[in-house]
Amino acid sequence: MARAKIWIFWCILILSAAGCGNDDLPATLSDQAGAPDFSPDYRSPTATAGLSIRVPPQLMLPEPEGDEPVILSNGSIEIVFDETTGQVREINDLRQDPPLALLDPNQVITAVPPFEIDELIKGPLGVYQTVTMKCPVITPLIEQESNRVTLLWDGAPDWPTVEAAWELTPDSPEVQITAQVSLEQDHLIRLLRYPILTGLLPLDGDGTADQYLISLEGGALLRDPRARLSEEIANNLAILRDFAYPLGHVSMTQMVAYLHEGVGGMLLYTADPSFGAKSFRLDDRSGSPAAAKDGLILSWEVDHYNPDVNDDEGTDAFDIGYPVVLRWLDKGTWYEAAERYREWSDEQEWAADPIAGRDAGEREFYEKVGASIFGLSSRVDQRPWIKAFHDALVGDSPNAKLLYVFGWDFHPMGVPAPKNYNCFVQGGWDEAFWVPFAGKARENFEQARGQGDYAMPFYYDLMVGSKMPGWNQFFTRFDNAYDPHGSFWKHLLIGASGRPTGYVYYDKITDGFVYTLDPADPFVGNFWRWRDALIVNQFDPPLDGLYFDLGFSVILWDSFDSFANFDNGHPSGSGRWLIQSVRDNLSLPRGTPNPRGFRYGAENVSEPYVDLVDFWHLGGAGVGPIRSKVKDSDPPVFNVPDKWFMEGNATDVPLMQYLHHHNGTLRTGGKIQASYSFGDVFYWITALEYIWGGVVELIYFNTPVDWLPSLDPLVACKGAAAACAFQTGWIQYNEYNTGRHWYGESTTRHADPAKLDFLHRAIHLRVDTAAGAYLTKGRMEAPPELDPEPAPIAYSYNFYSSIVGPHYYHSGTYTAPPVLRAAWRHPTADKIALMVANASAATINTDLVADPSLYGLAATCGLREVNLGEASPAAPTAAIRRDNGKWRVSVSLEPYSFRMFELGP
Repeated sequence: MARAKIWIFWCILILSAAGCGNDDLPATLSDQAGAPDFSPDYRSPTATAGLSIRVPPQLMLPEPEGDEPVILSNGSIEIVFDETTGQVREINDLRQDPPLALLDPNQVITAVPPFEIDELIKGPLGVYQTVTMKCPVITPLIEQESNRVTLLWDGAPDWPTVEAAWELTPDSPEVQITAQVSLEQDHLIRLLRYPILTGLLPLDGDGTADQYLISLEGGALLRDPRARLSEEIANNLAILRDFAYPLGHVSMTQMVAYLHEGVGGMLLYTADPSFGAKSFRLDDRSGSPAAAKDGLILSWEVDHYNPDVNDDEGTDAFDIGYPVVLRWLDKGTWYEAAERYREWSDEQEWAADPIAGRDAGEREFYEKVGASIFGLSSRVDQRPWIKAFHDALVGDSPNAKLLYVFGWDFHPMGVPAPKNYNCFVQGGWDEAFWVPFAGKARENFEQARGQGDYAMPFYYDLMVGSKMPGWNQFFTRFDNAYDPHGSFWKHLLIGASGRPTGYVYYDKITDGFVYTLDPADPFVGNFWRWRDALIVNQFDPPLDGLYFDLGFSVILWDSFDSFANFDNGHPSGSGRWLIQSVRDNLSLPRGTPNPRGFRYGAENVSEPYVDLVDFWHLGGAGVGPIRSKVKDSDPPVFNVPDKWFMEGNATDVPLMQYLHHHNGTLRTGGKIQASYSFGDVFYWITALEYIWGGVVELIYFNTPVDWLPSLDPLVACKGAAAACAFQTGWIQYNEYNTGRHWYGESTTRHADPAKLDFLHRAIHLRVDTAAGAYLTKGRMEAPPELDPEPAPIAYSYNFYSSIVGPHYYHSGTYTAPPVLRAAWRHPTADKIALMVANASAATINTDLVADPSLYGLAATCGLREVNLGEASPAAPTAAIRRDNGKWRVSVSLEPYSFRMFELGP
C-alpha cells in the first residue's frame, strides 16, 4: 500500500474518468471460461504490488556496553558505528569547522535495528503479504582496514546472515556501501533495507530552510522536509517514506539529496547500472503514529528489492550488487547534487549516445520540434486546427515543426462493427480492432505530415481488456509470424501479492476489467511489435513514431507470474530482466523504416529509458498551479503533494533535464492552453519550459480546443456548430461525433493572440537562433545569479483541464519569480550560454552575475550578448563588466522577453 498510495493523486484521474468505481465491481475479475479468479486488492485503484506501509516489529537491541565505537575516517568524512549493534551513529563532514553532522549521536535508537528484511508470506486465498522479519539482532563481527569497515551479523540459528561494507573514496567526502543477505531456509526475501540512518539532524537552525531534492514529475525541491514528512504522515500517505525507482510518476532517477544552500548537505544515490528496483525512504522512527513535526525521529533508508525471490539454489541469497553512495556537498544546492550524480550517470549505457554525436537525421527531431499539440481527436475532422496551429506558431520558420500526438480514438469502433469495441480499452490480436483508421484519422495525420510536422497516435502499450478478442482464446485471423501460444490472461503483470498489478480497473462500457500485460513475457513482446508495425505501416512513408500512455515507464516495478501459477520464462521479483525486456522491445524495428527516423513518446520517462524514449509529457500534474484541487472544495483545498506546490513549500526544478536532456529525451511540458481565460501564468510556464530546454505542450486531452484567431467557425465546422471545437468521441462507440463525456462543460474558449505570439517567439528562440544549439542538445549547468533577485509576483491562473471534470477546476493566483534563468554548455565548443527570461508585463532591472570557474572556464574568458532576433524585441545594450573575478551584466529586461549571454574564449 505504501507505493500504491502515491498513485491516488496522479493516476486516479484516468481511472475515475474511465468509469471505474468499487460499487460497480463484479464478484470476480474474469467472465471468461478457463481464466482464474483474480480478485484485486481494492485498497488502491491500481492494485499495486501488494505492499503495505511497514509496521516495524517490536524489538529492543542490545544496550551499548561502553566499548569504544568503530570510526572510519579519511579526514573529509567520518562514520561512527556502534560496536555492540553495528548501527551507524554519526556521519560527519570534517571539512567544516565545526564538523557538520548528519545524525544526532545522542538520539536514543535502541528500538531501531541496523537493517531490516521483508519477506513474502502466502496468506488466505493465496494472497501474498509483505512482512518485516522479526530477526533477533546480535552483535556483529567487525573488521576494519584503513579505508573500509565490514560488518557481519551472523550466528543466530535459522535466521538471515547480513554482511555490509563501508568503503571510503580516497581524498573525497564520500563513502560507498554494499550489502548482501543470505538465509539457509525456505523464505521469499522481498527486500533488504540498508542502511538505516536514524536521527537526522537539521542542517542549519531548526531545519525550516533545509531542502529535500526528489525527482518527482521531473524534479522537485521541498522546503523543510521534516514538516513535509509530518504532513504526509498526518494524511496517511507514503511519498517520501516510499520513494520508488524506477516508477516514472515517483522516482524518475536513483538519487535524492538533503540540502541547505550555503551550508552544504548530503547526496544519497545508488550507483546501479542494472535498473534494479529500490525505494529511497525519508521516514519517522519515533514509533508514534501521529507525531508532530518536533516529535519526529527522521531516518534515511534505502530498500533494495530482490530480483529473484524464487532462486533454485536451495538457499535464499540476495546481493544488492551495487553501491549506495553517500557524499557530502560543498554548497548545498540542488544542481551541485545533480552534478555529482551526473558524473556517474553519464558513464552508463543510457548516456552512451548523446544527441550531439548522432548524425543529422537522428538529431532532427530534437533540433526542430518547437511545441507539442496533444490530444486533438483522431477521428473528428481537426484539419482546420492542425493547419491553424502550424501557421500561428511555426508557419514562418524555415526549421521549426510541431509535434502532434492525436487521441486514442483512431481505432475502429461503434457502428459499423465491431460495435462493442471501446478504443480506451486495448484489443488483442484482432486486426479489426486496430485498423483501418476510423473517421477522419487518416486525413488528420496526413494534414499534419503534409505540412512538415510530426504526427503520432496515442495508445496504451501494455493494457488489455478482458472482453477483447484473445482474452481466453483466439478466434480471429492473425499473422502466423506471431502465432500466439496462450491466452492473454496468462500474461498479465502479477504483483508481489500474487494478484494483477499495474493499472487494474473495471470498464463500464465493455462490462469487463482492464489489465496490464507483462512485457517480460515473450508472448507480450510479440504482440507489442505486431500491433505497432500494423499501426505504423498504415501510411507511406510510415508514421513518425508512437506515444505510449500509462505504460512501461510509469508502471513497471516487478513481476511475480509464478505466484499466479504461470511460467513465462522469467524470474519472479524486481530486476534488470524486467526493464531489459522493454529496452529490447523498443530497440527492435516498428514496421517499414521511416526516412525521418522513428520516435517514441511516453507519459513520463524514468531513467532506464532516457536513451530510447524521445519525449515525455509530464503525465501527472502540470507545472505550478496546473493541478487538480480536492473535489468541490471552495475555497480550493489540495491534496499532498499538490498542496506543497500551491503553498510554496515545493518548487519545480529541472532535475531530469540537468541529468539527461543531452542524452536524448525531450520534455514536452506545461500542460497548458492558450486561451484568454487561462491567465498570465501562461507566460511564466512557457518561459520556464523553454529556457529549461523543453517545449510547451498545449493539451486538449481534457478540455475543448482553443478557437484560433484564423478560424472561421462557419467554415471550420461546415455549419453553425461551434461546438465542434470540443467534439472527440474518445469514449463513445455508438456515435463518434459527440462531445467527450468528461469535459463537463461546453465552453468555447478563444485563443489569446498575445499568448500565441509569446509562444511563437519562444519556439523561435529554441529553433531559429544561436540559442538552439544549447537548448536542443546542450548540457544544463548551474544557473547564473541575479543581483538583486527580483521579488516574486502573483500570476493569475484558471485551471480548467482536469481529467476528472469541473468538480476539480480552480482559479486564483500563484506566486512565482518573474525572471527565470538557466545555463547551458555548448555541445561541441567550450562555451556556456547564460539565459534569462522575463515572464512578466513589467520591465525589470537587475544584474546577471557569472563565475567562469563554476563552469571550468579560465578567469580570462570573455562574455558577450547574443542577438536573439524576435525572441528578444528591442533589447537594450547590456553593461558588461568584471567584478572580483566574476562577470557582472546590468540588464534591463523588457516585458515577456528572452536574453542570452555567451561565456567563453
